[in-house]
Amino acid sequence: MTSKRGVIPSKRISYPYTPLEIKHIDVILYYLRKKAKLQTQEQYRYTIDNCLYKVYINNAYDKYCQQQPEVSRNEECLIKIIEGFNIPAGLPWHLIDEVYIPINCREEFHWVLAVVVLKERRIRVDDSMSRRRSSGPSSVIQKLAKILPTYLDMSFFWTKRNCGLFVAAYAEYLSDRLQVPNDVLDVGLLLQRYAAIL
Repeated sequence: MTSKRGVIPSKRISYPYTPLEIKHIDVILYYLRKKAKLQTQEQYRYTIDNCLYKVYINNAYDKYCQQQPEVSRNEECLIKIIEGFNIPAGLPWHLIDEVYIPINCREEFHWVLAVVVLKERRIRVDDSMSRRRSSGPSSVIQKLAKILPTYLDMSFFWTKRNCGLFVAAYAEYLSDRLQVPNDVLDVGLLLQRYAAIL
């Protein structure tokens, strides 16, 4: 039995205090992603990743951080999500301010929402049970905090958000009648240079 929209209704949802399953969370978040995509530029911009993002982070963490200091480029799925290619109705991260990642803390049978605040480079955790627990951040959040910066760097995320920096660099090249380089400019070097000048 399916509804008009192709979603299989679950009778378990109608019972109070029944936990939502991953498929239910994914459907709800899909519609929230779609709503976020339809907002205008003046409105607050965000995107929501699906529940599998946590699985990708865990796999990458287990595979590379515990065995090797360097993260391999083989985990393209994480980069594709950051670039906006693998999320139905999602936006690329360089177009938004925050990323909402639903996380199922299996050891506690509980859901939390990790909010990646991109401009501040921080992860905020919205947890309805935070007062009941005495422990620190969950191991899932710790893995996310350790591996996410690496994938943001590998996807050149920070260079995509520094358009003003590149405009200034290109204007400087052109005003000095120099050839604009074809390769990627070093954002860190440009930031240091302009900070020293200003």
